[in-house]
Amino acid sequence: MDKCTLEADKFIQEHIYKNKLIIFGQDNCIYTKKAEEHLIENYKHIPNKIFLEKLENNSSLKFSKYNLIECLKKRTKTNLIPMIFLNGMFIGNFRNLEEKSFLKELDIFFY
Repeated sequence: MDKCTLEADKFIQEHIYKNKLIIFGQDNCIYTKKAEEHLIENYKHIPNKIFLEKLENNSSLKFSKYNLIECLKKRTKTNLIPMIFLNGMFIGNFRNLEEKSFLKELDIFFY
């Protein structure tokens, strides 16, 4: 069974604090694409993206994509992708972006 490793967790932490807005998702996921489009159209911010399936063949990483997924689940308490982080905080997935009350809260971070 795969588990969250220290290396995978450090990778996540480094990326969520280095990037104002980042999406962990899959390249072929419709919700990852919709989340990116939504953030660009509504907030004029282009998110950085990490595609989980592209980590599989990266020999420089000392963890698997499954270790990374387990760490993301642990941090976010969800297994739904995309997982969107803003200013180092998990803000949800695509469904959260669609919620009107959530959007008002999100305005504070962008403006």
